[in-house]
Amino acid sequence: MKKLVGVAALLLVVAVAAYPSQLSFKVSYGVSMIGLNGSDYNKGADSYMKYINDTYSDVVGEMGKLSFTPVFFQGEMIFSFTPSLGAGFGASYFSASRTDALSYMALVTNELTYEPKLSALSIFMNFHYFLPMGSRMKLDIYAGPVLAFGSFSYAHSDAWLLWDFEDTFKANGTAFGFQTGLGFDIQLASKVSLVFDVLYRFAPWGNVHGTFTEEGWILIWDVDEVWDDLTFWTGHDEDGDWFVFAEDEPTGYDTVKKSKFDLGGLSATIGIKINLF
Repeated sequence: MKKLVGVAALLLVVAVAAYPSQLSFKVSYGVSMIGLNGSDYNKGADSYMKYINDTYSDVVGEMGKLSFTPVFFQGEMIFSFTPSLGAGFGASYFSASRTDALSYMALVTNELTYEPKLSALSIFMNFHYFLPMGSRMKLDIYAGPVLAFGSFSYAHSDAWLLWDFEDTFKANGTAFGFQTGLGFDIQLASKVSLVFDVLYRFAPWGNVHGTFTEEGWILIWDVDEVWDDLTFWTGHDEDGDWFVFAEDEPTGYDTVKKSKFDLGGLSATIGIKINLF
């Protein structure tokens, strides 16, 4: 084993000595089909809207699902130590949010709003393999680990005959995962290339917990409460999936689990790569 490691290290030294090192910076922009379509939040929104439409009349608006095509930014420094091999370090950011209004008749009109937002700042390392495809184009195959810093917030207001209040939930957390991708590098000038990438990232964020606040009034009582450490749960029963913010595992459901988000997904980007030296 030691001999094998020694031979590999020797070959790497020879390769670096034989090929002038190259440092490049790649910046790209696109959309990311983040894995939200099947997320616990969106399942809860679907079940809630089915309940509202089945129970009440004069329903206007919706509690919508988080968009799964948010804007996606990414930058990466790539060190090429042979014509075919390289390593890169970079960061990316995405944000998905929406604002919805819903009303329905329950003796008098009940008016509600919903404002969910999910974002993530990710840092990553890629190992690159470059495959020439002509004099001005090459294929870039890469993969590596990812550390994502996620943020989720949810604001909900509810105004009816006997109450008027607003709830907010804010949580931050980390997710560790991996990514793999395929890029096309088209040389435009001696030091500038146009790049197209398709990448898939897997970064599940579970155990989402944070601060929950409630302000307003119910009947004759003012409400102004703060809970510092509530968990985002999903309860499942025969009518669907329901998300709940609670300190302890909620009861009254067939199954209960801690809700989660996938801070990854499939992304398509276009960008520029500049060879610094």
